[in-house]
Amino acid sequence: YDIIIIGGGSAGLSAAIYATRGGMKTLILEKLACGGQASRTYEIENYPGFTQGPSGPELMAQFEIHARKFGAEIKSEAVREIVDIDKDIKIVKTRKGEYKTCTIIFATGANPKKLGVEGEAEFAHKLENNTNVLLFTKLKKGGFVILTTDESISYRLDDELKVDWSIV
Repeated sequence: YDIIIIGGGSAGLSAAIYATRGGMKTLILEKLACGGQASRTYEIENYPGFTQGPSGPELMAQFEIHARKFGAEIKSEAVREIVDIDKDIKIVKTRKGEYKTCTIIFATGANPKKLGVEGEAEFAHKLENNTNVLLFTKLKKGGFVILTTDESISYRLDDELKVDWSIV
């Protein structure tokens, strides 16, 4: 391969689109499914060109289709080791095989920080990756407090999560 991209989130898929359009034989290695954090996001309202705010899975599916359209190869494999990283030809090892490349892009993303507050695990997956949620905590008397800049979250709390809430 001319280039191996480790990570199939939005950054890795974008890199693959540019690399394959540039004529490079490109491999994405993603240990899980493509899409990264964005694929677990309820709605993306700040992506240019999408005024209706697609869901994260919808947008990331389009990223993947776009990358494959230009010839990017995507494999669901976790990288175990990189050999000869300081040499011209690097070897990327997974459980399923070894891949040789001249260039490696690390697009491994990030893991959201947990607040460690009571009730977080119960509802956090439903609010996951909402970058506008600054604080999420359960009140002792029941209900939740959410510090946010996202006004649309009230709809989700009322209609989807069916929880008592306050936004400050």
